[in-house]
Amino acid sequence: MELLPKSQTFSTRHVGATHNVPKRIVAQTYHVMPLVVLATINIPVYDVDGDMIIARALLDSGSTATFITERFFKKLKVVRCFCKVQVNTVGANVAQCVNGCVPLRIRKNLLVDEDPICVDALIMSKVVGILPPAAIDLPAGIYNDSRRLEDFADELWNVPNHVDLLLGADVYHSIVTGDSVTLGTLSLIGTIFGLAVSGPISTSVTSHINAHGTQTSSIAMDMELFWKIEEVPDIRIADYDQESSHQSRVICRSAEEDFAEQHYLKTSVLNSDGRIVTTLPFIGDVMSLGNSERSSKNRFLNLEKKLEKSPVTYKLYREFMNEFLDLSHMELVPDSELSLPPSKCYYIPHHCVFKDESTTTKLRVVFDASASTSSGVSLNDILAAGPKLQDDLFHILVRFRFKRVAITGDVAKMYRQVLLDNKGKDFHRVFGGKILRSHCVYTG
Repeated sequence: MELLPKSQTFSTRHVGATHNVPKRIVAQTYHVMPLVVLATINIPVYDVDGDMIIARALLDSGSTATFITERFFKKLKVVRCFCKVQVNTVGANVAQCVNGCVPLRIRKNLLVDEDPICVDALIMSKVVGILPPAAIDLPAGIYNDSRRLEDFADELWNVPNHVDLLLGADVYHSIVTGDSVTLGTLSLIGTIFGLAVSGPISTSVTSHINAHGTQTSSIAMDMELFWKIEEVPDIRIADYDQESSHQSRVICRSAEEDFAEQHYLKTSVLNSDGRIVTTLPFIGDVMSLGNSERSSKNRFLNLEKKLEKSPVTYKLYREFMNEFLDLSHMELVPDSELSLPPSKCYYIPHHCVFKDESTTTKLRVVFDASASTSSGVSLNDILAAGPKLQDDLFHILVRFRFKRVAITGDVAKMYRQVLLDNKGKDFHRVFGGKILRSHCVYTG
């Protein structure tokens, strides 16, 4: 729907050789629509390995179901379930089919190991467009002594970015606490993850309207969806050096996976210690990266304040991070390189996952390279995802029927043994602060 920015008067006249039609004046008025901010929050979602991935979610009590984008579903690497559901949206004459469904587990508190919020999400290629549709200037008074940036569930709520999830009425009231603060025309909604911003911006005008309100209905198996699920993907087998003894054949199921595999084969080398050194497989435009330092630093300072309230967790966190230094898996960034432009560095936010019932590792630190920069683009958005290197669980189980002896093992800190070149290190910067014995930035 396109809306003209203001009322306009049009003059129309019919021109013909044999007709003498008088001039007519027709006045048409177009209503000006303010830009309405929809409530978005960043939430931690468990992937197939039990690690947390931060998702940008839209709160929508007008939807009877929760939705997840195909893009974010693939990041979780969880199993897709078939469900016979169609989605009816506002103004649509034809119901849309979903690409399946998936059970999600959302962590409530990063510092306390509580039961997660469980919800079934419907998978769709696109849930909603970029939100907000245009950059918004921060309203006066939104931050003060009692309301800081880190108190917001989506610190970049005013920066256009993708939405990974739509949280419907089935989970809405488990997240929203009911507290609300009015700031002019905006409402600051209290959630278990922080404040969410919603409401009209009176100084902004939009030609895009997002109208939500969905209803799901069961149907018989849709043949088009059936063939889509059963479709065999395009398989590419990477070209390997036939004389190499340490390479094995990997099946690439997309052009992106093939690019990542070829990039690794062409750029990886062995250093004098016998360790692999490679570069990051950039498939997107590095110049599209915005500033990541501010949001990463704010998240880090907020993390430190929370950890100071939990001494046991804080102690484990410091031990985990200092291990990176002791094993030379991190190094101090020289002062002369701290002011690199956004297109040449990226600051990765990090947080911890605490599992008191674990007998091995009670605390694990998660690095969030999916965190958006000021431009709405994250590091993961411009990196190519490589092919899956592990065998399918089905194939592993089948092999148990052919052999009598099975051997299992665990390689400790395996991925840390792969080194990045100097340019790649600058895209793996993290803030250290008190956790790493000094207020400085490290890269690894």
